Amino acid sequence: MAFVTLKENGEREFTFARKPGADMMLKEEDVKESDIMDSVMIHAGSCSLSAQPVASATVKAMRLAHTSGKLVSFDVNYRNLMWNDDAGACAGAVFDVLKYVDLLKISEEEVDILGGTEAIPQLMRDNEIALVVETLGSDGARAWFGDESTKIPGRKTKDAILQADQVFFVGVGRVMLSLQSICKRLAHLGIRAHYVGEITEPAITEKDLLIVGSGSGASLFPLGIAKKARAAANCRIVHIGSNPNSEMKDIADFMVRIPVRTKLYLEDEIDSCQPMTTLFDQSLLLLGDTLAKMIIEEQSLDMKGLWKYHANLE
Repeated sequence: MAFVTLKENGEREFTFARKPGADMMLKEEDVKESDIMDSVMIHAGSCSLSAQPVASATVKAMRLAHTSGKLVSFDVNYRNLMWNDDAGACAGAVFDVLKYVDLLKISEEEVDILGGTEAIPQLMRDNEIALVVETLGSDGARAWFGDESTKIPGRKTKDAILQADQVFFVGVGRVMLSLQSICKRLAHLGIRAHYVGEITEPAITEKDLLIVGSGSGASLFPLGIAKKARAAANCRIVHIGSNPNSEMKDIADFMVRIPVRTKLYLEDEIDSCQPMTTLFDQSLLLLGDTLAKMIIEEQSLDMKGLWKYHANLE
């Protein structure tokens, strides 16, 4: 069992209850070759290498997958509580299984376990690893593929909102109701916020931000407005949705994915017992309130003072 604390800077802190945990009890005989054969990819992390019998079971699964031509991904995922503050023991266990790995994920805190950033290319050659991705927290990620490396900067919706002169929202149905609530909350923070179609909607310019809410990314009205905003104003556009492969991906500057049920019923969507896209509508509203709280904290806004932006003809 893991307990996760979210720090003010967005980074996570973990505490584990594992004395013992069910994850430690997997045995080699529990790993069936037939299950591996029926898989496309096997994924593992160092946490399952930190105790027996699960460590032996993990190595067996990775070895079988590798020798059978399956993809093997591995997350170093060093947790000091799991390894009793022994990073060296973790490194040794990780190096022992790298020969089975095709895709390796590390964090900037873990790169030293593998010898530092400069050692990554040789590590890949020695173990025939196809791809290494290093996460850099809010700064994005760095990737190595073959003899090339690239860095992808982090993208923050909060920063996009604060950098814009005005923020516009567009969606349809219940999604639009959630967006209107977010729009209202941003106005309470002194941000010039509008939704597309309001009677006093101003012109959008290149200095503004359009936030498109669409789970599927295919709803005609928000998609059409996004296209028009790109062509007419070339403003910044953020898509909040569930489908990462919609037509919106070629229009938006970046996407915030809420991977829950949409009308498309994609395989990797999180299901819900609630009807249709209810979970997306709810998650969107919570995301908006979270963004508002982050802005309040970053700008040290006086909570009581925000009432000056609230409607008073009520």
